[in-house]
Amino acid sequence: MRKVCLTGATGFIGSSLYQVLSEKYHTLTITRDEIADLSDHRALSHRHRKDIVDKLTGCHAVFHLASIVHQANLSSPKQIRSAYDVNCQLTQRLVALSALCGVGKFIFTSSLSVYDHDVDEVIDESSKLGPCSVYGITKLLAEQMIVSSCASFNMDWVIFRLPLVYGPNAPGNFQNLVHLLAHSPLVPFANIHSEKSLLALPNLLSALLHSVESNKTNNQIFVLSDQSDLTFSELCHLCLAGLGRSPKHLVALSPRILSAIGAFPVFAPTIRKILSSMKVDSSKFTSMTDWSPPISPIEFIPLSASMYLTRLRSDCA
Repeated sequence: MRKVCLTGATGFIGSSLYQVLSEKYHTLTITRDEIADLSDHRALSHRHRKDIVDKLTGCHAVFHLASIVHQANLSSPKQIRSAYDVNCQLTQRLVALSALCGVGKFIFTSSLSVYDHDVDEVIDESSKLGPCSVYGITKLLAEQMIVSSCASFNMDWVIFRLPLVYGPNAPGNFQNLVHLLAHSPLVPFANIHSEKSLLALPNLLSALLHSVESNKTNNQIFVLSDQSDLTFSELCHLCLAGLGRSPKHLVALSPRILSAIGAFPVFAPTIRKILSSMKVDSSKFTSMTDWSPPISPIEFIPLSASMYLTRLRSDCA
C-alpha cells in the first residue's frame, strides 16, 4: 500500500479526505506544529523534525490543505502576519522538505479568491488574477512558491482553485446561509438571479483522488465545480427543502433595495457576494481526466442542510 501525507486533517475537507484516502493508501497526517518546526535549524534528531522526515520519506503524494480560512476580518497586522506565516511560509517549508524526501507529487488546494472578481466572466484557469483579500493574496503567493520550488526540485504538483465547498457541517458562508434559512420567518432572496458555481464535498474528494492517481494532472492548475450552476434563489430553495421548510419563507425584495442595503459598509461584503455571479468552467479537468462529478447539487444541498438540523437537535439533547 502506497503512502500519502495530509495536512489540515482536522478541518472540514481534510477530515473527510483522510477517511477516503485511508481506504486506498497508508495515510499519515502532518500538523502545523511539525511544519513550523522546520524553521528551527537544529539537528534532524529534534523530535518533530525527525517525525516529519520519516513521514515524508518514500511518500507517493502530499495533500496540503492546512491554511487560515473563513476569517472575515484578516485586517490587523497580527492577523495578516499569521495568514502569511501559515498560508505561505509553512507551504514553502513543506514543499522544500517534501522534495528532499523524494515525494512524488504535491497537491495543493487553493481558492477562487486569487481571481479578479470585478471581471464579469466565467472563470477558468486563464482568467485574470487579482486577489482583493489577504486570504486570496496569500493563496496566490503560495501557488507561486509551489510552482517555482517544484520546478527547482523536479517534483510534480497539482493546484486546485476551489469555489465554495459545501456539505454537512460545512463552515463559513454555506453554514451561515443554512442557519439564516432555518431560523428566519422570512428571507428576502426569492428573486436573486445571480448564478453560483459550487462544489459538493464528495465531488471534491473524488477529484482529489483522480489527481493523485493520474499523471495527466501533473504540473497543472485546475478550477473545479459541480458543473451545475444555480441561481442564489435556487440554492435557497434547495436548502429549505432539506430543512423541511416551505418555500413561502422566501419573499421577493427588489435587488435595488438590497443594493441600497449593501451601501452600508457593515453589509457591503455580504450583499456583494449575494448579488454577484460566480461561475466556473471546469472543463479542463474533466477533459484531461474523464472525471465527472459523482453527485448532483440537487441531491446533496438538501442533504447537507438536513444535517444542520440533525446536529442542532444533537446539541440540544
